[in-house]
Amino acid sequence: MHRPSRIDPRLTYDATGRPICPTAEVWAALSPAERADLSERIRLGLVAVREAQPPQGTPHERAIRRTLDRVERQFDRKRRGIFLASDLPVEYPGAAAFAPDLLAVLDVATHDRNAWNVATEGRGLDFVLEVHFAGDASKDLRENVERYAGLGIPEYFVYDGARRRIAAWHLDDDAARYLPVLPQYGRYPSRVLGLEFAVVDDALRVYVDGAEILNAKDEIVTLVAALNDRERALAAEAARAESEAARAESSLDAARRLLEAVFESRGLALTEADRTRIRDCDAAERLTAWGLRALTATTAAEALAD
Repeated sequence: MHRPSRIDPRLTYDATGRPICPTAEVWAALSPAERADLSERIRLGLVAVREAQPPQGTPHERAIRRTLDRVERQFDRKRRGIFLASDLPVEYPGAAAFAPDLLAVLDVATHDRNAWNVATEGRGLDFVLEVHFAGDASKDLRENVERYAGLGIPEYFVYDGARRRIAAWHLDDDAARYLPVLPQYGRYPSRVLGLEFAVVDDALRVYVDGAEILNAKDEIVTLVAALNDRERALAAEAARAESEAARAESSLDAARRLLEAVFESRGLALTEADRTRIRDCDAAERLTAWGLRALTATTAAEALAD
């Protein structure tokens, strides 16, 4: 792998070209202006490292943006503070700086930052996600596993977009080493975030309590689809009701014609008023009763009596 040139002689670098952060003691002795200058030099060093790596393309950017948005929406709903960032320089005292694809720190102020400096913040990261689409995956799947475990980051997830799979680790109970996170029904649970990650339809998706977290656009699309389904169901129900009403009216017409035929076969003369009464009757039970009477009645009036 190509190693970037050291761009600042005032910094030391690790074997991969990443600038080494000062110790907590050195950082504490710096003035605010010196700290800002040092952080900027570290950032430029990380930029040089990133530019030396193969470009990941828009799928890489899209996966990060989608995931960050969904995690942020869930924590907004819970009204719990979480600091989320992508490609932000992270500075652990005495360690090589790095800029993960997505980082999360829980229960902290969410104001903008140019870097996450552990010495200044007083704590490290809680969660890291790396997204891989192109090039050698060994950095994400091997080197970073050792690096992040050594820094004490509780959870580390990798979405390998090229192979459509997830790998994840969490610190053991002694916070000494990473153990693999095992999937549950195809989803990888994050104990830190209280969420689940899975690859569905060739995309990284985020779940909470078994339900997928959607962004605003997806929620609107889902709502519109649900409304369309409801409208179709109502239209089908109305069509069925109309069809049933038509069938009922057809049955009544048949019953009316049959009743008049019974009267005629028995020689029971119907007046125009009698015929109107039969045509206006919409109760099948009454038509049946009239028909039964007509079988024994001596006059139409007798058969049609209330």
